[in-house]
Amino acid sequence: MPKRRGFDVEFDNDAELLLAELEFTDDDTKTDIQLKYKILDCYQARLNQRQMRKDFVIDNDLINLRKVAYHI
Repeated sequence: MPKRRGFDVEFDNDAELLLAELEFTDDDTKTDIQLKYKILDCYQARLNQRQMRKDFVIDNDLINLRKVAYHI
């Protein structure tokens, strides 16, 4: 559903695997917490890249493959 900005396969489709088992606990040291926040920052960067690519495809009307192939 590209008009809704939803695609079957997203760019970096496995990005969520970074967070699959990420968990903050009371036993975390300050270093553990900093590392986990860094992982969240990396995940956010991947989501930003994904959004940028979605916007590019939609803004340049590259959704309709037949139309794109015709112009090549």
